Amino acid sequence: LERIERDKREKAEKLSQKEKVAEKSVATPETDTQALIQAALERAKAQAAAVKPQNTEQLGPAQQAQIAEIEARRAKAQKLAYSDVTPPKE
Repeated sequence: LERIERDKREKAEKLSQKEKVAEKSVATPETDTQALIQAALERAKAQAAAVKPQNTEQLGPAQQAQIAEIEARRAKAQKLAYSDVTPPKE
């Protein structure tokens, strides 16, 4: 008889602990989660902005020419992407 009562008390304690945990998880609203996510995104953007390309200080003339060509192509592509001109039909 004592064992049955003890088992009932233990089950009731476990149930109350589970309810407390469930209340804590419900108590944290989504806005806190969203705020944490936003803060993490801002930290990631700051880290990405702080990264600088390495090994670009002492380039040879050929490498500098290649980079200039690439940058010119990028500028042309960006200009075309943001222009309202439609490409000619073939």
